[in-house]
Amino acid sequence: MLGVAMAGIDRWRGFLTGAICGAVVVAACGVVAYKYATLESDDHVVGLTGKERSYFVEAGIDTCVKQAAQGFTTESISQYCRCFSNGLADRLSKNEVKSMDKMTQAEMVAAVQPKSDAVAATCDKLLTPR
Repeated sequence: MLGVAMAGIDRWRGFLTGAICGAVVVAACGVVAYKYATLESDDHVVGLTGKERSYFVEAGIDTCVKQAAQGFTTESISQYCRCFSNGLADRLSKNEVKSMDKMTQAEMVAAVQPKSDAVAATCDKLLTPR
């Protein structure tokens, strides 16, 4: 019985991670890509900083919380969303975000998928079922 319950929790985690990944990437990258589109910078350094990081993380957390599945506690969703948004901001360069300004939603998600998968693997442990 416990194995069935754990399988259900894992399925919810997978659903939450997939739904949130797409929404966070599109919302947060869209906000920051617009800001970077007006800058002259060829910064390849990985890890967003300053105002751009703040915009990215805030947009990501907001979108993530709104998209979250109802099967987890409010606090764990909040922790997951902070972890995911900050983790993704740590792994993206300014140039990657700038390049997303010209991408479709599907292209953005595909471009960031390996990084978002790595972040989700780290943050998944924060999710606590209700």
